[in-house]
Amino acid sequence: MVKGCLKWVLANPDLTKTGVWAATTKRDRTQLRKQLVARLGEDWIGVVAEQDRLRRERARTARIVPPTVRELALARLDLEGIPTRPAPYNRWKEPITPAQAASNRHVLELVASGKAA
Repeated sequence: MVKGCLKWVLANPDLTKTGVWAATTKRDRTQLRKQLVARLGEDWIGVVAEQDRLRRERARTARIVPPTVRELALARLDLEGIPTRPAPYNRWKEPITPAQAASNRHVLELVASGKAA
């Protein structure tokens, strides 16, 4: 909600002459307007409005359109056929691997010899 309020405030500078709107001061709002003009062009208000409209449209479409049969089949295959990544190593619950033991020994040797940083 704050984002929408800030966009409204930036797009209507004459209506927000005093006070702090959306946690911005007059100087902040001027700087934000300059950045928007530099990034999106002189018609940044129209660009932002179009982006908002497209975002709302995509969100509405995502809620209305159910997945196709192909998408459902692929999702099922993902769960069944493709192995999942292993859980990360938890050093407090799992035994140490030989590679980790060798790495630990190497670090201890460096520390004992004084070569460790």
